[in-house]
Amino acid sequence: MNKENQIISCYRNTANDYFMSLGGSGVYDGFEDWHPAFLTIGCAIQVKDDLTFDALEPVWFRLPMRIVYGCDDLREKVYKELSSSMKKSLHQHDSLNAAIVELKQILNRYYGINQLSLFEDAYTKAKSEIESNTLKVAK
Repeated sequence: MNKENQIISCYRNTANDYFMSLGGSGVYDGFEDWHPAFLTIGCAIQVKDDLTFDALEPVWFRLPMRIVYGCDDLREKVYKELSSSMKKSLHQHDSLNAAIVELKQILNRYYGINQLSLFEDAYTKAKSEIESNTLKVAK
């Protein structure tokens, strides 16, 4: 039996579960069903690339600030959980890529193409900005 990807496990059991226990979308002004997946991926990128919170501004900027700074410290909990589980893995890059593919499938299946498109757009833009900012710092 295959062990579930630690990023997907964190999404299901921590980030998404937090909002589902509150009632899902409509809980916070501006909350969308793709936000827990994007929060989880942002934290996974932070762990994998050993980036600072500020370096992930392109991710955090695309989420409601109540999710980034509130929600009973959800972002910190997700980061700590992933930091603990991902640091043990030799295949962080593969785990992240596999998680992104699986999260896209989950979003499409359970929340529809609109939520998937919003996630994909936010991820593509944030990733590009992070890479651009990283190159600027390296120069």
